[in-house]
Amino acid sequence: MQNAAWIGAMSEADARAVFGTYARPIVGAALAVASGEAENRPSDVSENEYLRALERFGRNGLAVLLYLRSWSEVPWRLNEGKPTPQDSEVLRVCSYEEALNPTASETWKAAMESAGYRGNGQSRHAWDDGFEVGHEAGGHHAGFLAAGGAGELAQIPKYNFHFFLDCMSWVRAGHWPCGWADSSQRLIVF
Repeated sequence: MQNAAWIGAMSEADARAVFGTYARPIVGAALAVASGEAENRPSDVSENEYLRALERFGRNGLAVLLYLRSWSEVPWRLNEGKPTPQDSEVLRVCSYEEALNPTASETWKAAMESAGYRGNGQSRHAWDDGFEVGHEAGGHHAGFLAAGGAGELAQIPKYNFHFFLDCMSWVRAGHWPCGWADSSQRLIVF
């Protein structure tokens, strides 16, 4: 129940900031899987879609499916560079060139690996499908963020990590999480 405990402890507002309008069914599905209970399939998910998601993404397939659908709501980079009250929590970059400046963050690389970047099986399917959905929403960089979140959700409750899911409140607010500063342990946001 490790990662599901993190999701279960989210307030309604925090869950919405991470998962958008699908917050309630995603949280419910993840908690049901973690506790071994039956999931409540939303009426807009057909039985075939549900079964395919379970086959493709594993036990938490419904949450992954809904997370991928939620990317249609993402206002990718709509507010990039604009100040926020949370700026003190991150390192902000001020230009596209700075955002593209690659960092050799071991934390970011490890999060990608944990989320299924080089894996196989169901977490890799979630990564691949997430990348496709994110790429459609905002290109290559959005692809990595969507893929990471999908890969993390696919592994609930097996593993306890949520690096890319933690970035989603910034993504849904129209910003671009573009790296991680290992030295200060802070997200880099444009």
